[in-house]
Amino acid sequence: MKMNATVPTPTAVAPTQQNLTGIDVGKFVFACLIPFLHISFGGSPVKEIFSQYFARLGVPFFFVVAGMLLAKSVRMRSSKEALSRFEKKNGRLLLTWIILYSPIMVVYEGLNLGLAQKVVFQTPGYLWYLTAMLVAAIPFCLVRGRRVLYVVAGVLYVAGTLFGDTYQWLTGGMPAWYEAIFLTTRNGLLFALPMLCVGERIATGETPRHLPVKLVASVVLLVGEIFLVRSKASPDADCSMYLLLPVVIYYVVAGLRTWNPQIDTRFIRGASTAIYLLQYGIIAVGKKAFEILSFPMHIGGWIIYVAVIAGGCIVYALFRRNKWLSKLFG
Repeated sequence: MKMNATVPTPTAVAPTQQNLTGIDVGKFVFACLIPFLHISFGGSPVKEIFSQYFARLGVPFFFVVAGMLLAKSVRMRSSKEALSRFEKKNGRLLLTWIILYSPIMVVYEGLNLGLAQKVVFQTPGYLWYLTAMLVAAIPFCLVRGRRVLYVVAGVLYVAGTLFGDTYQWLTGGMPAWYEAIFLTTRNGLLFALPMLCVGERIATGETPRHLPVKLVASVVLLVGEIFLVRSKASPDADCSMYLLLPVVIYYVVAGLRTWNPQIDTRFIRGASTAIYLLQYGIIAVGKKAFEILSFPMHIGGWIIYVAVIAGGCIVYALFRRNKWLSKLFG
């Protein structure tokens, strides 16, 4: 299937894995930041600031990079072939890790219909990212009118942000029927799809002019938005989506795309995926162990964090050259 004529004609060099070393470095940095969102450090205010202002950029960064690479795949193949390859790879990862983590999920979530609903709409084990990607890739690859797709994706993102946890204090949140069925706005259509579209814009466009200035300005505005939201939202609100987040991530990824140091990033690329996939198991086991030992979490949290990063790197280093075990990470 050919792309619709409304798609911007690529004017920049099409990204290849060889000239995306900056993106690979970004992947590893954000993979190391995201566990701060999931680990308890005993209520440390420094950790709270670090996680909300830095680690929150991680998931949208990975969505945007996925959109950039998927857009390239669509241009190289057909929309249906690109979608098939994408769904098979991510579906296999999701199914594999749900099976591996199912004992832990049953212990923490309980074996009931509610668990099945969570697996579908709010996948436990931090695997919701993969579920969201599987859903978002379908309209992203198959909708021919890209301008229509961009407009719809933008409306969905604004709605998900304003009526999700981030701005619930202002709008009152989603209707009760929506929350009863879908549980969250942090999903494939309201979050992942808009970010995939941002990635496509990067893949098919030129590097923005005055990028450093625009990046700094957008970051300052996002920090202001986060500060406002955190001062208004309830302490337990899951503030993952912000109105200025797509703008900041656009400039971050666009900048990293142009920064390509001459280094071999194959290991950190795979280690980033391993850190993401292994963190749930390491965090769950570590947290339970420290609870049993009554170990203070302001220390235990850092031990778990180091175990997540080191564990991901070590396991990937041991598995990467094995034909079958390497499939656990890609």
